[in-house]
Amino acid sequence: MTPPYSLKWSANAEADVLDIVAYIKNHSGPMIAAGIYKRIKARAEPLANFPDSGRVVPQFANIGINDIRQITEKPWIIYYKIVDNEIWILSVIDGRRNIEEIIFPKIIEGKRI
Repeated sequence: MTPPYSLKWSANAEADVLDIVAYIKNHSGPMIAAGIYKRIKARAEPLANFPDSGRVVPQFANIGINDIRQITEKPWIIYYKIVDNEIWILSVIDGRRNIEEIIFPKIIEGKRI
């Protein structure tokens, strides 16, 4: 059965994942990096069937943006948005970093995350 939503990865989100994997590969080796890649991708897959399973991002809701949601694959946070019958993965960020410092400048400059 086809999921009700199709899962799409933005270029920014793909780049985020590749940066994460490259960093881990350099510090922990290719086997661990491959496992992390699979974990992040697998964590996003259920969104095609359960798009509302993530929570609205509190930092965004505080500034009036209520359509961006998040799920976690610790320590990473996967940001996504529901657009019609598509789930767009917008960004994947290490949750130990200052999220506002990374995301807010993109929003203020009018860039998509």
